[in-house]
Amino acid sequence: MKAIRTGLRYSSRSCTSVSNAMVFALALCLSTMAAKAQVPASGDIVMSQSTSLGALPGNGAQSGGEPAGDTMAVNAFGDLIATNTYNNKILLFAPGGTTPTVLGTLSNPNGVAVDSQNNLYIGFSYGPTVLKVPYVNGAYAAIAATSSSTPNCTGTDTVECIMNNISLSGGSGVVSLVFDSKGDLFFGTTNQNQGGDNPNTIYECTATCLYTGSPAPVVIFTEPKASAPDTTGQLSIGGMAIDASGNLFFTDSAIGSTN
Repeated sequence: MKAIRTGLRYSSRSCTSVSNAMVFALALCLSTMAAKAQVPASGDIVMSQSTSLGALPGNGAQSGGEPAGDTMAVNAFGDLIATNTYNNKILLFAPGGTTPTVLGTLSNPNGVAVDSQNNLYIGFSYGPTVLKVPYVNGAYAAIAATSSSTPNCTGTDTVECIMNNISLSGGSGVVSLVFDSKGDLFFGTTNQNQGGDNPNTIYECTATCLYTGSPAPVVIFTEPKASAPDTTGQLSIGGMAIDASGNLFFTDSAIGSTN
């Protein structure tokens, strides 16, 4: 597994700032020759169309708890699932739709991912829990705030449950999640105050780890800690993606009172 940083962006946003409140789909078009797609000699890819999928309820996508961004997910049916962190919503945009369906309301949801069975996984800005929302009989299970009665996931789940084998202690939140083709889950943690279990770190939890806890999640990358994070800016993990070869790509960003 190779972790590849794909961008570094310095942010001046404070903890109460938000990012763009629209979701867009970009259609890519490559020039053709003799009925065969050709990549231009320059290597450039031309964007032929940008389509607005709709406004996010509450007019806010991200909070200061995720300065480098997070992850969205697309299931096997072409549904785009994203969190509206600033308004505590889990949203589903159906193909061709312009108004999202609200799957549920949770406090400060962050990155999401779907597995090969279309089950949905949700991380949180300020909590160590990863929540699984099973896809059952053509629909996602009901989403509600977790409580002491929320069960741990077993792998044959039909109701909302907690992925207890990848939950973190302390103040670390989970900002991004992504599955590879083998069913292994990669998740990035965030915490601006540098508390909790290894903030600003990327873990790998194998398909076996997910429901047995063995082997335990493995740290594959950690951002160096800033000596004065409030002034120099601490690099935070952002969005992640995996290509067909299994390489992991991620973004990071610095945030501090003077950045």
